[in-house]
Amino acid sequence: MLVVNVVNGQEFFTGSKSPTASISRTGSTIFGNVLLRAANNVQVLEHTKETGDFYIRSVAYQVPNDNGNLILNDIGGFVGIGTSRPKEKLSVNGNIRAREIKVEIANWPDYVFRKDYELKPLSEVERYINENGHLPEIPKAEDVENEGVSLGEMNKLLLKKVEELTLHLIEKEKNIEGLKQELKNMRKELFRVIQIVQGSNDM
Repeated sequence: MLVVNVVNGQEFFTGSKSPTASISRTGSTIFGNVLLRAANNVQVLEHTKETGDFYIRSVAYQVPNDNGNLILNDIGGFVGIGTSRPKEKLSVNGNIRAREIKVEIANWPDYVFRKDYELKPLSEVERYINENGHLPEIPKAEDVENEGVSLGEMNKLLLKKVEELTLHLIEKEKNIEGLKQELKNMRKELFRVIQIVQGSNDM
């Protein structure tokens, strides 16, 4: 007796008797050299060979005027490169090379040049450095080594220190110019006194 089991095409392709989506399959699935598998409640998509590149594109290969976007975790969660425990939206355990990095940041320190800004005297800055071993507002080396540093925040702080230093230099230049003028006036007065004394001796 010949028995024929009729199998739904979707069930045959997916390997599931109760598919919940257009493609639903239990276990591991291989597409060419790409393996899709589950491991301890973690979904893994990986290359099956020891060497080989893995491309993820938003559009087909060599499409002119590619305007497609690749979206990762737009709802929540983090992305890790070189790490399985990302702590930020993008955590990279390694070096990053780019042509340009643009950081959006608020409260850019132009306020340093306002008339009401209280510029710390250099004597106060020196006292802080002697007591703490670093500039005011700048994190100490231990904190940077343990927690890293925010690129945008650090650029803002460094610019603030440059602007404060510029104000100090402007003030010092004014003081120097004032001292030069005082010295010039003293020379004129000394020359006048010498002429008077010499005139008295000639009488």
